Amino acid sequence: GTEITIIFIKISIIAFFSFYFLSNFQPYYEGADSYVNALTSIKITQGSYEITNPLLQQTGLHEFVPRQWVITESNTAVPAFNVGLPVIGSIFYSLFGYYGLFYLIPLCSISLLIISERISTKLFGSLGGLITLILVSSNLFIIRTGTDFLSENISTIFILIAFFYILKL
Repeated sequence: GTEITIIFIKISIIAFFSFYFLSNFQPYYEGADSYVNALTSIKITQGSYEITNPLLQQTGLHEFVPRQWVITESNTAVPAFNVGLPVIGSIFYSLFGYYGLFYLIPLCSISLLIISERISTKLFGSLGGLITLILVSSNLFIIRTGTDFLSENISTIFILIAFFYILKL
């Protein structure tokens, strides 16, 4: 009866948004932060973490460095953010090439939907899982960042799992 209907609705929502995320990914080179994340991922696979250019090497001035980068003492530049997403991106780049960078975040966004639904179902029952899935899947922030090479949805997955295990203690 109602349990089968709820399961069917959940599967339909996850399937719809899975199709959306996979078919509407934003190439990493279209966003400034996405590009820095992807470029750093590629550089890590090549054994480097920094960038440079001749003008930066000669002068060491900030004018020759993009705003998302920080100048080091040796007149090179490193990203001005943590290395977590680029490390994960470098693993996917090593395994799947550029397709790994394109589809990493859409796959993580699909995982976010599934994990949030499963955790909510475990804690609050089937109807609670459905309500959570509807709220998460209709959140524009999650939908928008679910197609860009940004770290928000991956971080949310880890936070959800951490809170679940804290609640289960």
